[in-house]
Amino acid sequence: MHAFTFHGFLPRKSGERRRLLASMLEATHTHVVFESPHRLLAALKEAAEVLGPERPVAVGRELTKKFEEVFRGTAADAVERFERQPPRGEITLVIGPAEPRRKQRRNDPE
Repeated sequence: MHAFTFHGFLPRKSGERRRLLASMLEATHTHVVFESPHRLLAALKEAAEVLGPERPVAVGRELTKKFEEVFRGTAADAVERFERQPPRGEITLVIGPAEPRRKQRRNDPE
C-alpha cells in the first residue's frame, strides 16, 4: 500500500509554504498539491531548499486533458526545467517520500 496526503493549493506566502514543506521532510508517504503556474518555480525552489535537491517530484500539467504532460525527476531537475520553460495551465505537484533511513546495527561503527 502506498499512502499519500492531498493538501489542496500550497500557501501563497513563502513562510507558510516553507513550514508545510518542512512538515514533509521526514514523511514516508507522497504529498500531492495544486499550484498556480505563476508560483510553481518559487515552490519548486523552496522544495529543493527545504526537502533537498534530490527529492523526487512529478509536475503534472493539464492532467486528464488532451495535452496532458508529466515531468518526473528531482526537485533540482524540475527547477532547471521550469526556469527554461515556464509552465502554463493547471498544475499538480507530487512530492515523493523521504528516503528511508538505514537502520543502524549494533556492530556498525558510529
